Amino acid sequence: MPVFERLLKAPQQFELKRFQLAGIRADLFAQLLQMLNQPVETENPDLLTVVVPLMRFIAQLPKYTLSTQELSDNAKNLRKTVLNAREPDELLFKQLPEAFGLPVFGAQATTNSKLISEFFDTLQGALSELEQAYEILLNSIEQMLVEAFTLTPSTEKLRTELVDRSEPLLEVVIEMDLKGFLVQVCSGGHDFNSWLEAIATYLAKKPPTSWVDVDKVQFESNLSQLARKFRHFEAVSYDKVRHTESSTGKPIRMGITTPKKSEQERVVILTPYVEDAADKIEREIDPIFDKFDVDRSTEFRLAVLARITQKLMREEK
Repeated sequence: MPVFERLLKAPQQFELKRFQLAGIRADLFAQLLQMLNQPVETENPDLLTVVVPLMRFIAQLPKYTLSTQELSDNAKNLRKTVLNAREPDELLFKQLPEAFGLPVFGAQATTNSKLISEFFDTLQGALSELEQAYEILLNSIEQMLVEAFTLTPSTEKLRTELVDRSEPLLEVVIEMDLKGFLVQVCSGGHDFNSWLEAIATYLAKKPPTSWVDVDKVQFESNLSQLARKFRHFEAVSYDKVRHTESSTGKPIRMGITTPKKSEQERVVILTPYVEDAADKIEREIDPIFDKFDVDRSTEFRLAVLARITQKLMREEK
């Protein structure tokens, strides 16, 4: 019983605090117990019964969630208030309502169901936002991969497509940064979230659970640079690697060369996910060519498509 031993040895370091639990405070406390699935105590209520789970919840959040500013004001205020709390009654009845822009729950205040309802809605919303913050970060990492490599926006297909494109490059790439990325992409034994975390850790040099907001920006920048290297090697190594048509689609190399400019190359994959849309676009384009190309010249049509392709490649850079 270390607390009692300290009390006997140095009673001057301790003080007793008495607080009144009646009216609106009693109603608030009862609802907090219910929210936390704790039995409602009618005698000798202990505020720590509700304060400790709340503080434990905040303390166990990922470091990213404890530092990110990409949250609502209510969520940030809840996080800060709980982390800095020293007195349970001050936290529940004064600091938390003030953090949400609500009146304090005074000792003499009568019950107010509307105020209590607003407080709980705000509290639960802020807790939910904090709980989901890291998952939202992983979703944003997933979306950045989709955009960087033009992947199907589907958890099941995204990984398969990127692995199918990365495995052939492992045989020919020697550039260290890209090689390391390819190894992370192709490594098995991870569930999807762990796979995302491994890629994010490699590119940002620290696990996303420990990121601050600037690390997310750095990851996006590093990913963009690496994706350009990836596409370059994908194009120049096209003839050196084995390509097989799979469920993710068949790779097609495109190259555009104009006088006094370097060649632009790109490997594209028409995935089954967009094949129907591609067929429809083809059917829409044919009448346009028929309208403007009176001689039905294949060379003219290829030149127009080449200009469009060149423009798209330039815009992507």
